[in-house]
Amino acid sequence: MGLLDGTWVDVNTGTKYNGNLTGDLKGGSRMVLKKVINYTISYSLNGGSASGNPTSYNIATASFALNQPTKAGCRFLGWTGSNGTTPQVNVIIDPKTTTGNLSYTANWQAESASYQVRHWKQNINGNANTHD
Repeated sequence: MGLLDGTWVDVNTGTKYNGNLTGDLKGGSRMVLKKVINYTISYSLNGGSASGNPTSYNIATASFALNQPTKAGCRFLGWTGSNGTTPQVNVIIDPKTTTGNLSYTANWQAESASYQVRHWKQNINGNANTHD
């Protein structure tokens, strides 16, 4: 017989237990419990915008991928921060193996613009009829 206060999750089944947990384990059954602790996720978008990315997680949260942000005139290179210093486009967070507050920074590269300059020649009548 045991007593656990708080919110707990059986990591094998995903079953969530709130309040006091009491009971006997019979027949050799086994529960692996982890206390539910809420962690925050913060983002620095560096002028970009993103939607749908969570701002918190805990052991009971299903695994999720970070959505890619967008920024006019730029290409998204990836997230850095809690995942390291090398930008990663696809970041997946598994709350069963991740703990602690997380922080991610969006990294960008300016898209190159393509343009062509033409110099028109005007004839004596004022008509531009040829170019370089």
